[in-house]
Amino acid sequence: MATVQRDKPRRKRVRDGIELIKMAELSKRSGVSAPTLKHFMREGLLPEPELRTSRNMAYYDARLVERIAMIRQLQAERFLPLRVIANLLEPAPSAKIRVDVDQHNRNVLGELAPLVSELRAPKVGWIARDHLLREGVAAAELNELEATGIIEPQRTTDGIIYSGVDAQLLEVMLAVRQVGLHDVFPAGLVVPLAAAVRQLIEAEIDIFRRRVLESGAELPLPLHDVVRHALGFSDQVVMLLRNKLLVPILLQQAGAGI
Repeated sequence: MATVQRDKPRRKRVRDGIELIKMAELSKRSGVSAPTLKHFMREGLLPEPELRTSRNMAYYDARLVERIAMIRQLQAERFLPLRVIANLLEPAPSAKIRVDVDQHNRNVLGELAPLVSELRAPKVGWIARDHLLREGVAAAELNELEATGIIEPQRTTDGIIYSGVDAQLLEVMLAVRQVGLHDVFPAGLVVPLAAAVRQLIEAEIDIFRRRVLESGAELPLPLHDVVRHALGFSDQVVMLLRNKLLVPILLQQAGAGI
């Protein structure tokens, strides 16, 4: 009876507790071709081999697979050049963003908040809580909006008032009530709309951060002017996309029987 020979499992090469793999295996695990990996090395994104056993035989830290995945993610999702990615990442083999760079970008965003607030400042105005109650707005509705942070009450010697954007939102609700549509569009509908708008804003900030703060590109204008133009651009695009997509989505849902 013939003896079936089985391939012996390859023994892992480990040094100082770190698995070392050949370029072919690194390419296989990461899904990136060897020439591309060598290009990453020339650009300083990946280190030289951890071990060379001969002129043509080298071994690499297996942890680089995660770093390579992060490099590809930053390329695909943020469209960042390799030199910027090299500055963003911690030293190899880490796949993490440098804490200091990340914190710097967060600080810049925080410093831009007053500018955005100034550019977005509404017309000066206020509305009294007592007036809203007299016009039929339920205290429970105001309490709900306050609890979710959508409106913020301000206590004055004359009672509680709402100002700025809060006052404008409440005036819209009063207008809805005046035309008799309060039961159709109650004040509580603002809560889910606010959640959707928050997701939109987070997407806008993420795009701004990627394209402006992390791109490494030289800005043609001072940062404050870039922010001002970005806000106007975003306002227009969001409104136009809403107008464009509203009817098709209505028709799509009607066709789906929703």
